Amino acid sequence: MNASSNGGGWPLDILGVAVVAAAGAAVSLAPDTGLVGSPLHVFLGILFIFVVPGAALTAALFPKTSRETTHQGFGLDATRQLVSRSRITTAERVVLSLGLSVAVVPLIGLLLNFMPQGVQLGTVIPTIAGLSLLLAGIGLVRRLRLPRDDRFGVTLASVTDATAWIARPDSSTDRIVNVVLVVGLVLAATGVAYAVVAPQPGERFTALYLQTRDPETGEFVADDYPSELGPDDEATLYVGLTNQEHRTVSYTVVVQLQRIEDRDGSRTLLLREEVDRFSTTLEHNESWRQEHVVTPAFYGEDLRLTYLLYKGQPPATPTTENAYRTVHIWVDVNR
Repeated sequence: MNASSNGGGWPLDILGVAVVAAAGAAVSLAPDTGLVGSPLHVFLGILFIFVVPGAALTAALFPKTSRETTHQGFGLDATRQLVSRSRITTAERVVLSLGLSVAVVPLIGLLLNFMPQGVQLGTVIPTIAGLSLLLAGIGLVRRLRLPRDDRFGVTLASVTDATAWIARPDSSTDRIVNVVLVVGLVLAATGVAYAVVAPQPGERFTALYLQTRDPETGEFVADDYPSELGPDDEATLYVGLTNQEHRTVSYTVVVQLQRIEDRDGSRTLLLREEVDRFSTTLEHNESWRQEHVVTPAFYGEDLRLTYLLYKGQPPATPTTENAYRTVHIWVDVNR
C-alpha cells in the first residue's frame, strides 16, 4: 500500500489521547457523577483500555510522518523494519495502537500486583492514564524537535489512506488482519461493556472505628483512649463509620457500659447500661463521625465501653452477639 506524506498536520492523535485519558479516568473514579455504566462510560472505557495506551506508545516511538513506503505486514521482521525506519503509515498506527494497548495494559496489571496497593480500580485507572499522558507528552516533544514537514500529523490525506486500507485491503494478508481486528474489537468492546454496565462489586462491609483528637494538632487518631475516669470526669471520643456496602444504608450505633466478670478464664456479662445512641444514613463510600462525651453510668474496674453497630433499627436488647460490628475500650471508673 502506498501512503502519501502527512507531515505538518495537527497532532490531533496526541490531543485525543490526552482528552480520552483524562476523561476516562475522571468518569471511572467519580461514581457520584452518575455517569458510571452509561453509554458514554462504556465508550470511554473501550478507548481508554484498548486504544489510548497503545496510541500514546506509538506516538512516542514514531514521531515522523510516513513517506512513500510500502506496507510490510505485521510480523516480527516487519516490526523491526518499522522501528528501524521510524516511519509508519496511518493504517499501521491504528493497528499498532490496538496491538500495543493489548500488550501494555496486562503488563501494568502485572506490575501493580507486586505493589503494596495491589490491583484495584484506584490504582489501575490512574496508572494507565498517567502512563498514557507521559508517553503522549514524549511523543509531542519528539515531534516538535523534527522539521515541520517530517512531523506526523492528522490530515485529510492520512485519514483517507487509513480508511482506504481498512475498506479496500491490498492483499489477502491485509484482509485477514482486518477480520482479526474487527473480531478482536467486537469481543473487547463486549467485555468492557459488560464489565462497566454490570460490575461485580468487591467485598461488602462497613468500617466501624473509635478515635480521639490530638490536643496539639487537632487530628483524629486511634490512640490515647481514656483508661481511668473519676466521679466527675468526662472523656470525649469520636465514633466513625465508612460505608462500603455498595448501597445506601441506615445505621444505628448503641453505646453501652458493661461490667464483665472474669471467672476461670471466661468472661461473664454481669451488668450493661445503655449510655447513648446515634443514627445516620450513608451512601456507598461515604463516611461519618460523631462526637461522644462519655459520662459513666456506674462505677467499677475493667468496665467495657462498647459501641454496637446495627443496620437499621437495633433489636429490643442490643448485645455484642447480635450486633453487625462492635468496638470497645476498657476503662476504670472510680468513686
